[in-house]
Amino acid sequence: MNLQTLHAKEGMAWVRQAFALFMKFPVGFLGLVCTSWLIMMLVLLVPHLGVFLTAMATPWLSLGFMQASRQALNGKVPLVSVFLEPLRSTPSRVRPLVILGVTYLSVFALIMLISAGFWDENALAAMVEKSAQNPSDLQQLMLNTEFQTALMLRLGLPALLATLFWHVPPLVYWGGQPVGRALVFSLIALWRNKVPFLIFTAAWLLVGAFMALACTLVLSLTGLNSLMPVLSMILMTVLVTVFYISTYFSFAGCFWAQSKPDPG
Repeated sequence: MNLQTLHAKEGMAWVRQAFALFMKFPVGFLGLVCTSWLIMMLVLLVPHLGVFLTAMATPWLSLGFMQASRQALNGKVPLVSVFLEPLRSTPSRVRPLVILGVTYLSVFALIMLISAGFWDENALAAMVEKSAQNPSDLQQLMLNTEFQTALMLRLGLPALLATLFWHVPPLVYWGGQPVGRALVFSLIALWRNKVPFLIFTAAWLLVGAFMALACTLVLSLTGLNSLMPVLSMILMTVLVTVFYISTYFSFAGCFWAQSKPDPG
């Protein structure tokens, strides 16, 4: 693996490549997403520990989708077994993944503590539920400075965490890097290729907005507005699936020279 410095247009290319690969195996990729969501929902039912167990498994799931994307590029149908594939490796390759999960969990727990310090979760949920029944109360809630801070922390900090660990799982598993070194290389790759990643982010925002607008217009013109919840869920599932696929192309672009074949 060699860290690459990429042209800005690569950010858009990752999105296009992800859609193209998804169209080759749509059922397989959607099956991976739905299965992972189902497993995470079941784990979340575990009292007190569910949310922490899902956080610990997040890097593992990220690696699984990248592994599925790599197999799909080699003509193999992506199967749920990609999530179990690391377990078949030697202990020397599994151990760093466990350390990675614990590290991710530790930072996630710190984020939870920071967020809780700004707003009590039960009070926040009660206020949102009450405000939802009255539009004027909801408007006041959205203008509340403390609520805005709590909302930004709850949404922004997990997004920042995922960004910091963007390339870490494949660097640990495929690159054989220790977690600390992989985190440093991941941050360097993000900074060196910040323009492609900004375009990548903007492209996904535009894709999401366009798809939502198109969906709304089609349903409005056909008089099928009642189907909006179902169609929105299907659309969201597809976009999330393609986004997961695009993370592989972002990693491959940053660490594998295009002139070299992707190792199978």
